[in-house]
Amino acid sequence: GFEYRYADKDEIIFAAAGSKDNGRTVIADIDPTSEGPFICGAGGTGMWINRTGNEWEQFSVSGAANAFPIWWTGDLLRELGEGYYSSADGKTVYNGYKVVKYNYSTVKFDTLMNIKGVISGRRPLLQCDIIGDWREELLLAEEDGSCMRLYTTNAPTEYNIPTLMHDPKYRLDIATQPSGYSQPPWPGFYIGHNDFELPDKGSFVYNSIPDPKITDDYVISDEKDPVTFMLVLTIGLSRAVINGNNTMIDTQPGVVPFIDNDITLVPLRFISETLGYTVTYDEENKGVTLVKDDTTVKLNIGSDVYTVNGKEDKFEARVRLMYDRTFVPLRALSEIIGMDVEWDNGTITITQ
Repeated sequence: GFEYRYADKDEIIFAAAGSKDNGRTVIADIDPTSEGPFICGAGGTGMWINRTGNEWEQFSVSGAANAFPIWWTGDLLRELGEGYYSSADGKTVYNGYKVVKYNYSTVKFDTLMNIKGVISGRRPLLQCDIIGDWREELLLAEEDGSCMRLYTTNAPTEYNIPTLMHDPKYRLDIATQPSGYSQPPWPGFYIGHNDFELPDKGSFVYNSIPDPKITDDYVISDEKDPVTFMLVLTIGLSRAVINGNNTMIDTQPGVVPFIDNDITLVPLRFISETLGYTVTYDEENKGVTLVKDDTTVKLNIGSDVYTVNGKEDKFEARVRLMYDRTFVPLRALSEIIGMDVEWDNGTITITQ
């Protein structure tokens, strides 16, 4: 179901129970004949309107939308917007996006705009006072994804309200709206048909956005532990960087990381010994063994099979011997050594 509460105290104003998952509930001032707002919930909660005082009335009205309240016409009431679907041949078909307005004289919602040829799901890509006369615009995607369309109202208004993007609360809602499960934006002051007053000018940002003042007290981070080791290699270069210091990979200039058939191969001994592994080579069996703490890795020249503590796995390419040095695929090596390996436009970064 849903609950409608006072923001400053733990007290319910109104609540309605549902019969299943309530995926969304919207609230808006849509009716000039009612003191309070309209609430439309999903999951069997139904539609309710606050007629006067504590009197809430459940009513059935056709044509409602249950996604994004929007200021579209010239009055202070809010309209409702929503992408809508239909079913045909057992398939769900996206039909478009509509904006509707409640008609209190006929007790139904009239369609103000029915947009075809777009796709956005139930909610728009963005709803925002972009142009800046306080009514909101809709940003929707072309059906084939080739471009975006911006829709704005052509309705005149007698209300001279500052652009909503001057309000810090509304600006924050716009920043967060497309960042996840999108929700309709709200200003930090009341716009509606009852007791509407323009906010004091001081509550707006107006001509500039203040520089953020952020201290460590406000920094919330879920980052991993700081990097204690970093090895950087570059395709085709014989130099590497270890914790900011340059070093040669090998005395032979041909021992460099390279790409073959879209697979990056790197010199095994240099990387392994840099990371603290002991490397031994069995000339007779063409075998290489890496040992560090309780980890033992075994592989053979010319084979794509390797073992880690006896557990067998496969490289994406065979182990090679070049310039009398062993080369292995980078991707499998990163799994063997258990460190973070990133590949970016020819630069290989190994971190711990």
